[in-house]
Amino acid sequence: EGLGLKTSSSVGHLPSLGLASLSAALKQSGHETLILDAPASGQGSAEIRNFIFTTSPDLIGFSLQIADAEAGLALINSLPPDFSRPLILGGPFTTHSFSEAARALKRPVYFILGEGEKPIINLANFFLTIQPPAGADPSSEADSLQMMKASASLPNQPPIPSIPGVLYRDHHGRIHGSPQTDSVPDLDSLPFPDYSIFFQSETGPRSPAPGYHPFPSYSRGGPAFPLITSRGCPYRKCTFCFEGSPFSSPYRRHSPERVVAEMEELSRRHGIREILFVDDIFTVNPEWVENFCRLLWGKKLDLSWVCYGKADLLNADMLKWMKTAGCYQIKFGFESGDQNLLDSIGKGFSLGQVREVTRWCQDIGIEVNPSFILGLPGETRETGEKTIQFALELNPDFAEFFACQPLPGTVIYEQAHRTGRLISSKFTGGVHEPKFIPSGYPDADSIRRMIKSAYRRFYLRPSYLAKSLRKIRSLGDMKRYLAGFQLFTGIITRNLKPEIRGHR
Repeated sequence: EGLGLKTSSSVGHLPSLGLASLSAALKQSGHETLILDAPASGQGSAEIRNFIFTTSPDLIGFSLQIADAEAGLALINSLPPDFSRPLILGGPFTTHSFSEAARALKRPVYFILGEGEKPIINLANFFLTIQPPAGADPSSEADSLQMMKASASLPNQPPIPSIPGVLYRDHHGRIHGSPQTDSVPDLDSLPFPDYSIFFQSETGPRSPAPGYHPFPSYSRGGPAFPLITSRGCPYRKCTFCFEGSPFSSPYRRHSPERVVAEMEELSRRHGIREILFVDDIFTVNPEWVENFCRLLWGKKLDLSWVCYGKADLLNADMLKWMKTAGCYQIKFGFESGDQNLLDSIGKGFSLGQVREVTRWCQDIGIEVNPSFILGLPGETRETGEKTIQFALELNPDFAEFFACQPLPGTVIYEQAHRTGRLISSKFTGGVHEPKFIPSGYPDADSIRRMIKSAYRRFYLRPSYLAKSLRKIRSLGDMKRYLAGFQLFTGIITRNLKPEIRGHR
């Protein structure tokens, strides 16, 4: 669904570090957890409801991403009216669209905004301490308010609306509490994520459970696992990004020692051979990166890894250290081949810097995997063509071309209203489906055609095909490129769809 393909794909699912962090925090506080990763296990609403009814947990949490928010809200509404277990919603969609979620839902729920470790522990402790009176229904407004009032009389136990980072949607759709968040200042103070929930066996080296397969352009095929070393963004300027919105959290980072310790556990205990760093920008601090690389190199873990970089935050020396420590690919958000458009979306670097960092990576032997956005506010078909030509000029190892997605909570969402036509505020159709038509394009179909043209012209070049064939040195490489070709054909054979009307 996220790619908008006509057929399902078995790749693209990674273990959720958010769920693992929440599980670890709850277990450290004495609670038990059960995890169901529905997308990775291929389970739909009926299977999820059955899981809830058969396990009968005391609290039930749903992580709502932007792409699956509508399906998640529909699932919650499909629970029986007399279902009385407390429901907790978290995730990016919940944080920036809790009002929309409250309107869409038909029952009382609790919202956790921002980082969830401290709020979910407070909620779990609250419900452990406050038991409803005999015959009470926690889903009813009266009984829920009675529970809240009871909690206020207990020592050190605030009523639910005053728990930082927690909101309550009552029986009538009203929201109680303040939409504040409660970030963890020292990330090293958190326990290691609960990796055990993703592995098949408790004895000996273990591999991730079936269903977890990174995109082929983002992994070499070995047992791979994601890690994150930071939270927030130090720049918060990209207009299309959630981190550039008022809901973003302050930037903090684990120490290099903590990150290497996590990598060592994944390698030695679980047999992981590839690490996929999912920080928005891994290369923020050259000193941090060099210290990390020195520590990792000294451990001799035989791990390879990929990360996200920013064009103006890299230099040749840093890249050499990264290569020595096992980095084989950097993903970049180059976004556009037009400098004015780059400036308008707050990227903070020049096309010259993009060319320079691409050349450095190619000389050192690190794969370059950039993404580009077509249909940005202010873009025309001519400037869109400049972006495609720029991607061809750079000649990176891979490239992705996405349609502009003005999502609620981002600066670009408001810009879209002023500079063109917003045809949908939903994530339906995936990242290749236009939700916005700049005034420089006649219709959404013209953006769809440009995206398909970009993929064809980039990946079907004889020189690119020859370069890819030269890289195949093993059966794993062969499988990687075949899986990538399957995704490529799925993208370029997508049907052109009619515009979605009626959304402003």
